Amino acid sequence: MSAGQNQPRGEQMPVPFLRAAGLLVVSTIVLVAAVQLFGSDDAANPLAGATVVKEFRFVDEPGGAIAVYAEPGGQRVETLAPETHNFLRGILRALVRERRQNSIGDAVPFRVFRSADGALFVEDPATARRIHLNAFGPVNAVAFAELLEVGSKPR
Repeated sequence: MSAGQNQPRGEQMPVPFLRAAGLLVVSTIVLVAAVQLFGSDDAANPLAGATVVKEFRFVDEPGGAIAVYAEPGGQRVETLAPETHNFLRGILRALVRERRQNSIGDAVPFRVFRSADGALFVEDPATARRIHLNAFGPVNAVAFAELLEVGSKPR
């Protein structure tokens, strides 16, 4: 080949494809920014789509048991035996620790709810902290799911 002849070049991306990919990236960034700035109705009121909502107070008892009271009314609905329900205990510990760090007492009950799509949450209205329980797997979330069922009948 002489110096004046064109040498084969590697494949190049078509310009329309590159423009479309760039447009996709820019529109994704704009959409994410808009949701972050302006939020959505679901984020503002997560209970709007809830199918079951119950409030509970959890009280440590001597010997390691936890008494569960349904609110309003304060009716005892469950007693969690010592050394059981470790996932539930861990979640509650984290929520109570946050309350203590913010000097918030235990007057406000915790809220457990299931959304319309089946997702299970525990929420602390006192700190606005919400935990998506399904993220920890169905085996771990079952203790909170059972509370939604027993919360309406005394034990």
